[in-house]
Amino acid sequence: MNDQEVGRTPFTRDFDWYGRYEVAVRKDGFESLKTHTSVYAPVWQWVPIDLPMELFPLTDRHALQFSLRSATTQPADSGAVLARALQLQSKLESPK
Repeated sequence: MNDQEVGRTPFTRDFDWYGRYEVAVRKDGFESLKTHTSVYAPVWQWVPIDLPMELFPLTDRHALQFSLRSATTQPADSGAVLARALQLQSKLESPK
C-alpha cells in the first residue's frame, strides 16, 4: 500500500487515515495488479457526529478484495530467448 509492503494476504491491518490508497498485489503464477482504492470514513466519524460518538466503542472495518488473473502458461520460444540472450551478451562484452 502506497509503495510500502504491509503484509501477506489474507491480513488485517489497522489504519489511521481514510482516503485514497495505491495498492499493488503480487502472487507467483499470477499477473501483478496495481490499482487505487478508497477507504471512506463511516458516518459516525463525520463532524459534528464524531464528538458524541467517541463515548461508544464502535469499530470500523473495511474489506478490500482483488482478483488476479493467471499468468500465461505457454512455454517461451527457446530460440527467441537464446537469440535475445546472445544479443545482450554481445552488448555487454563490446567496448564502450
